[in-house]
Amino acid sequence: MSGGMTIERLDRIAEIEPTHFWFTARRRIVHDALRRLPRPDPAVVVDVGCGTGAVLSGLPRTDTRIGIDPLGAHMNDRKDAPAFAQGTILDLPIRDASADVVLALDVLEHVDDTAGLVEVRRVLRPEGHLVMTVPAGPRLWSARDDEAGHLRRYTRAGVRTVLEATGFTVERCTAFHGVLLPLLAASRIAGRRSTATRDMEDHPGRVVNRVLSAVTGAEASLAERGLRLPVGSSLIAVAVPSR
Repeated sequence: MSGGMTIERLDRIAEIEPTHFWFTARRRIVHDALRRLPRPDPAVVVDVGCGTGAVLSGLPRTDTRIGIDPLGAHMNDRKDAPAFAQGTILDLPIRDASADVVLALDVLEHVDDTAGLVEVRRVLRPEGHLVMTVPAGPRLWSARDDEAGHLRRYTRAGVRTVLEATGFTVERCTAFHGVLLPLLAASRIAGRRSTATRDMEDHPGRVVNRVLSAVTGAEASLAERGLRLPVGSSLIAVAVPSR
């Protein structure tokens, strides 16, 4: 999503996030990855750069769900909401070796990823898991990446390299948002000439969003059955601290 993150923008994301094709597909992919983890029940799950906390809200209430975000303190005050604290992936307000799962969803491309992953490793238990998503395909770089404050887009090899260099063993690294990759590439090219085209990714019309949701939903269903596309505009990786 484009634009610098502010409380106002976070509130706008909260409005579209429940139904927007990009968010709904990513949520399904991440929740599927979490269901496959050999984790305690209940577990301590920390979402770094959690935004609105939507991913955590979909986890079992028996888990200890902690959202960390620079803007996290103002968010959800429902009784069943996750706990929120202000912080960043570079300085987590979490004790050493206290988390069973750390989520870093579209966070590492904004920061020094080496420093961020070292901090994640600090807070993970030795048997814990990191689940991370990042934008894929350096050739897809566009004005949207500049506006979002991205420092990089990743390749699978790049993800593995930085994880292994910071003390992780990669269990899997796969692509998603692949069916729409040709459309995304065309949108990014057109967006170089038109800000309206760029904004359509954030605010597709209702019918367009419904169609795109059906497409990304079908891809997520295939992923849940273990069938994954070889390419996509995003990557998801699951890693554990190296022993």
